Amino acid sequence: MDMRDQDRRQRKEAEANRFAAMLLMPPPVLRGELRQIYRPDVADLIRLARTFDVSKDALARAYAEYSREAVAIVVIRNDRILRIYRSARNFPWIGASPGQSVPEGSIYHSEPRSPGRISTAEECEPVLWLPASRAKAFRQ
Repeated sequence: MDMRDQDRRQRKEAEANRFAAMLLMPPPVLRGELRQIYRPDVADLIRLARTFDVSKDALARAYAEYSREAVAIVVIRNDRILRIYRSARNFPWIGASPGQSVPEGSIYHSEPRSPGRISTAEECEPVLWLPASRAKAFRQ
């Protein structure tokens, strides 16, 4: 399989995933659920994933897309970033990327960790995750 076929296959799979997500989590219904969450928490994401009978990753992607808040959800395993879901419209570029180690000084390193444990949702120091030029704007 050449690179163009592989790229075409990946695009088709991504399109199929978006279509399935919209069927399982209709945007108006999901937005209604999101409006009921006062302060987002990872437990809310897990509850909504169960409600809509979708994976936590699918719900995290949809949450980031439809949330009115500026949000980024970082999935971490073994001190490495696996995936990042962020609000496309209202969240700035994130400096970390999949495969990298979690930045030292982040909340992740200050909390006790164990397999399967869900971390808390917290605001963090922007300079850890964003380029310095963009982080400065969030401190003001």
